[in-house]
Amino acid sequence: IGIAETSARYMNKYVPFRDGFLSQTYETGSDKDGGFVKYTQPYAKPQYEREDFQHPKDYHPLATDHWDKAMMTADGDRLANEADRIRKRYAG
Repeated sequence: IGIAETSARYMNKYVPFRDGFLSQTYETGSDKDGGFVKYTQPYAKPQYEREDFQHPKDYHPLATDHWDKAMMTADGDRLANEADRIRKRYAG
């Protein structure tokens, strides 16, 4: 598993409706800017960008917009450590 896939796994708990279709339909890869996680549902972008969107908290209390930023705030250090382990595994 690569770093982008690991990032998606960490973000999953912040993606609205974690057990729903959105959190399960993403692509990972890399381009000239680095690795990426792209959520492929048409409604992903509006849910990500709208800070006033009302994410149901009783079903999924951690759901939020900008789920990558929420993940980095809460789990960024853990992700960085895991990314280092992945890099070392592929480097040697």
